[in-house]
Amino acid sequence: MNKLKTSIWLAVLLFIPFSAANATIINVNAKIDTKYNPLGISLDAGSYDVTPIGKDSNLGSLFNAWNPWGKWRDYRGCDANGENCTNGWINAYSVGSAEFGTINLGAVGGIFKTDVQALAAAVGTSFTLTAPAVVKFWVQDSYYTDNTGGMSFDVSLRQVQVQSQIQSDSSAVPEPASVALLGLGLLGMSLIRRKQS
Repeated sequence: MNKLKTSIWLAVLLFIPFSAANATIINVNAKIDTKYNPLGISLDAGSYDVTPIGKDSNLGSLFNAWNPWGKWRDYRGCDANGENCTNGWINAYSVGSAEFGTINLGAVGGIFKTDVQALAAAVGTSFTLTAPAVVKFWVQDSYYTDNTGGMSFDVSLRQVQVQSQIQSDSSAVPEPASVALLGLGLLGMSLIRRKQS
């Protein structure tokens, strides 16, 4: 009976409409992705939220924050809380496109002793594209060879757009093969029910 229930749930899950992937993970390397060599990604028209997410091997994100003074001078001059450092980890980045210009997010909260502290203070941003475009991401620095780390972001379509996409996807007519599979499943369930009674 448990196998039957599992099979029914699997069949039901196959018919739930899923929207196309609406989130992209962006890894901006502080040594490579500079204002002279920004990381560009192609995005469809829509409104997007950019959220700093930090390291997560499950998502493929690589960085919490970056250090413009390099690993060899990790941090210095910090207060007792690991904040207000003269050297250390920051969360500054820029996002830009031909349509909306450049959004500069400075080192929010200042300079920190650890990349985790800098990530905790990082803020996101948002932008809107009226047509498909390349959006560029980069770190804000003038000398890059001593940088270490970077910034990782989740770039996602706004939830309102995602919901309307799911609704339009769910109103699509199912393929004949899907209808046939559903019919076979229902027929099988009715035969099992007859056999039990």
